[in-house]
Order: sequence, then structure tokens, then C-alpha cells
Amino acid sequence: MNEKELEERAAQELLREARRGKERAQTMGTSGWKKSTIPKTNKQFLHRTLASVSHSHRVASNKQV
Repeated sequence: MNEKELEERAAQELLREARRGKERAQTMGTSGWKKSTIPKTNKQFLHRTLASVSHSHRVASNKQV
């Protein structure tokens, strides 16, 4: 990717973010421009928990058969 393409993608991303901010501002007022204060999901914990539960259910269903 050359520098011109990179600048174009950056400009597109900035415009996309500005449009989303405008939509949030229209629905939520000025607080729509603020970043969310909700902490991000701990994806590693979630993945391991789901994998463990899935495995447990698989083992339990095999014992019932």
C-alpha cells in the first residue's frame, strides 16, 4: 500500500467517524460525541469460558448417550 492509498483510507475513516458522530449527536445530543465509558469486553476470558462450557456440555451429552 503506497502513501497516497494510506492517506485516502485515513480520510475515509475520519469521514465515517464524523458521520457516526453526527448521527449520535442527533439522537443523543452533545453527549453523543463523547466516547463510551463502558469498559471493553475481556475477549480472552469470554472465549475461554465459552470453550470450557462447550466442552463440558459435549462431555455431558456423550455420557448420556
